[in-house]
Amino acid sequence: MGKEGNYAAGALVERFSQFYDESEVCVAGMADAFAAMAASGGVEGSEALASLTAMSHRMTVQELHNTVEVTEWLPWQATQHAECLCASAFGAGFGGSCWALVKAAEADAFLASIEAKYKAFCQMRFMARHTVSELFFIVAYDLILH
Repeated sequence: MGKEGNYAAGALVERFSQFYDESEVCVAGMADAFAAMAASGGVEGSEALASLTAMSHRMTVQELHNTVEVTEWLPWQATQHAECLCASAFGAGFGGSCWALVKAAEADAFLASIEAKYKAFCQMRFMARHTVSELFFIVAYDLILH
């Protein structure tokens, strides 16, 4: 199989497929979901937003391969919390960072909980080099909707 730069030909197709799906499906769908949330006071659009965000994160991990173990784990762990609507990794280079969409009233409790789980996760796998607040950006979505 031929190589283009540092990528096997199949990997370039996979990366283009991810780029297309991210740009044309996820971003467009997320914009519609945010608009529905804003128009309905948060009642409509949240399930679509959560589903599209999960799709985006899955593609980042499985198709782009530009995350590290902790930026793969943090969004999944965040979405296990009832107060977290959705979460994903973003950025690149050294694994990037993560974000979570959480109701403003729950942001402090969410951060305390995820920070404790992050510390335990890092202690079990490797020495933590960052605090969770350096890796995790929390969007308080009450501020967006009102």
